[in-house]
Amino acid sequence: MMLSILLMTHFPSGLCATAEEWKQRTIYQIITDRFALEPNRDLSQPCNVSDQTFCGGTWNAITSNLDYIQSMGFTAIWISPVHKNYDGPRTAYGDPYHGYWVTDISKLNDRFGTANDLKHLSDELHKRGMLFMVDIVVNHVASITTTPQDYSSFYFKKESQYHPYCSINYGDTRSEQQCWMGDAKVALMDVNTEDADVVSSYASWIKDFVREYQIDGLRLDAAKHIRGDFWPGFCKSSDAFCMGEVYEQDVRRASLWQLNPSQPTAGSQETGGNGQDPAGMDSILNFPLYWELVKAFAITGQSSTGALDLTLLEGALGRMKSTFPDISSLGNFLENHDVPRWSGLSVDPQSLFNAITFLYMSDGIPIIYYGLEQFYKGGADPANREALWPSGYQNTTALELIKTLNKLRKWMADVDPVVPMQRRRQHANEKSSMKQDHFNGGLVEKIFRNEVDPTKRDLVESENSTALSSQIVGATQQVMAIVRGSVIGVVTNIGSPPQNISFPVLTPYQRNVATTDILSCNQYAVGSDGIVSVEYSKGGRPIILVPSVYLRGSGFCGHTPSSLFGLQSGSAHGRTRLLWTGSIFLFMGLISVVV
Repeated sequence: MMLSILLMTHFPSGLCATAEEWKQRTIYQIITDRFALEPNRDLSQPCNVSDQTFCGGTWNAITSNLDYIQSMGFTAIWISPVHKNYDGPRTAYGDPYHGYWVTDISKLNDRFGTANDLKHLSDELHKRGMLFMVDIVVNHVASITTTPQDYSSFYFKKESQYHPYCSINYGDTRSEQQCWMGDAKVALMDVNTEDADVVSSYASWIKDFVREYQIDGLRLDAAKHIRGDFWPGFCKSSDAFCMGEVYEQDVRRASLWQLNPSQPTAGSQETGGNGQDPAGMDSILNFPLYWELVKAFAITGQSSTGALDLTLLEGALGRMKSTFPDISSLGNFLENHDVPRWSGLSVDPQSLFNAITFLYMSDGIPIIYYGLEQFYKGGADPANREALWPSGYQNTTALELIKTLNKLRKWMADVDPVVPMQRRRQHANEKSSMKQDHFNGGLVEKIFRNEVDPTKRDLVESENSTALSSQIVGATQQVMAIVRGSVIGVVTNIGSPPQNISFPVLTPYQRNVATTDILSCNQYAVGSDGIVSVEYSKGGRPIILVPSVYLRGSGFCGHTPSSLFGLQSGSAHGRTRLLWTGSIFLFMGLISVVV
């Protein structure tokens, strides 16, 4: 009883999911129509992606299969748009099974269920301590003509509330933001977001929508096709975390769309704003990183100039860190519904495993697109939007890796001893090396070397951030080592065949410290000058090293998991995080007396 009182006192419920909270999460992306069928449906029914039509997935089917998602360790989901779509005759591009041809945001898409079904999905997610992100479309509405005469089926019913038709001249910001996406076969009518009534209506609508369905995060479709200074007001009205789709390869241009709290108007003019009002959103999908990962890891079987060079990835990461206002809140991915499947791009499974490992060890929020764990190989849209149920939701090697990485990511967020140590050092302005700390019920011996560069140990992004920052501590064309908290990840692009190469990993650990690779459970001893030697005589497998003493109670490599590790609240909305660190053991004795 006293324990419950203490927890309620220190961790009040009902807190909104902030950007800091989302940084600790991992996201599973779903196209509702293609993820699962309800229990009474025939799982053998075909779903041919080339037909571009509905296959029967619903919100209730997602709810019924949350165990599958949670068993992989995901702590959030992102689902495709939920609002009413075009429902007329079949178009040249098929039917709107994907949900992106929205016509009226005041109504839900009854193809996927009812309002109660969507609320039930939200409630079930929050009961499990998971967060809920919904894809929304506010840039446009769908039409089968570029000269509509009747606006009654649309949310905005006046012609003046849309920009006049014109085809987009890509590369021209004004054209991208005021002309229409799509084409004459399916025209995406561009909403006039300069109109004051439109802006006010959107602000009121998103506030009500988020509140009614208890939405924690919004994925903003076609975000760069609306001026940048529209988004701060819209996202503030929503009171939800906003992650925008900015389909942009250039790091600097992409970074302009992330709101910079210290310079909120910095990107206003270049993103189509007036130069005076704040511009951008909490986060964007990290497309610049995606293309760098393809070049660095994808083994396509074809020659490609400049490909498979991890030093180029290292340079690109450096540019991203110095350019984005907050790289730790970006959405990192290997696949989504707009790009080809990784296993279709790359012929070697170790390419996928190393790229996923990099994704989880690097700065940002990992996003896994449904089907990646089943090695789906679909190419460009629509081939990358397969139904998942024919897979049987099998327990594949990719799924097992993702499960381990999700557990690791949660361990790093909740109980990695570097986190509390860094916070104490920061608040006390102390730069000494780690000596002794209460962890796993005992004293942890000194692990880190005194001479380690402080920039490699000061892993907290900022005074207000709880996110660990990753540091690359070595890279060649073929191998890269990354430190995140007390963990070191070693990834390679050599593929499955054994190779007679080795790589010296410069760790922050003292000589003779025992480390464990949590992916293979093999042990590595730290040699002189903090070096761990990694060799690839058995092929290019990823490696994740953790000081072995930290693994007690972790559930990794035969260690019995402790019930105190990685707990989350069971509040009604699942929005209160309980951060269990080594320091909890300092007051366990007190609790045992009063319980």
